Amino acid sequence: KLLVERSENRLRHIGQCPKFANYLEKTYFRSLAASGKKPDTIVTEKGHLNRWTESIGQLNLDKIRAHHVTNHLQRLKERGKANRTCNLALVCLRNVLKSAKVDTFIKTLPVDGIPWKPVETKARRLFIREDIDQFCEAGLAASKNGREFSDYVRLLALCGAREQEAIKLRWVDVDFERKLLTIGADADTKNREARRVDFNPMLESHLRDMHGRRAPDSQWIFPSPQRGNKDTRSKTFRESLLLARKVANLAEPLRAFGFHDCRHHFISFAVMSGIDYMTIARWVGHKDGG
Repeated sequence: KLLVERSENRLRHIGQCPKFANYLEKTYFRSLAASGKKPDTIVTEKGHLNRWTESIGQLNLDKIRAHHVTNHLQRLKERGKANRTCNLALVCLRNVLKSAKVDTFIKTLPVDGIPWKPVETKARRLFIREDIDQFCEAGLAASKNGREFSDYVRLLALCGAREQEAIKLRWVDVDFERKLLTIGADADTKNREARRVDFNPMLESHLRDMHGRRAPDSQWIFPSPQRGNKDTRSKTFRESLLLARKVANLAEPLRAFGFHDCRHHFISFAVMSGIDYMTIARWVGHKDGG
């Protein structure tokens, strides 16, 4: 059997197989840093792998069995984690084991055959323009940076950008002459491609209004209120979002409003305006047009 494996270049690893925790620290995390994955993706993956280390870190790679994996996933469910989180944890473990297989430490993947947990896709409520206006008014009253938060929500609804794409926009990305907004000029988008959105009348009006109120000492459309002498952008508006949801006179459906609902609003608005699906897909960054 060994002669056959050698002739087929399938010889197993000679010597003791490294423990899962040691392989992560000495090999996988280094390759992860050079993988080209986005920093947020790496942080998420490391978080899941640190939890895997607590469960199976002491095991040699070739001693990991399917029941070790399913036990960990079961504990995640008992802690109240969603099925999507469990599936993501399984993906992260699979990445490590595939790497170990390439390094010839293991010959088969113990995760093969473990089913994905079903994820329900609930119907999202479509928020109309009046809903977004009402939520922006709530944001103005709920937060000390309510004006910037309101501008941010309106921009999301008028251009279809993702949450992190919009917060990284600079004024150089706005071309008033050609009526174009460039999203992800540095290719820092979900599918690593910059894209341009044609102005619609409301988007142009909103950008011109914001431009007239822009901070003269910043290149960012959404500069950080705590930037001091440094020109840094805002990192997130999540806290403002939560505060706006708590406004007492806000209607019940709007208390579940999120940034991604602005993206759905933009797509629906574009469809009802008669824009063809491929143009919409190009604007919002869907390669498959979905």
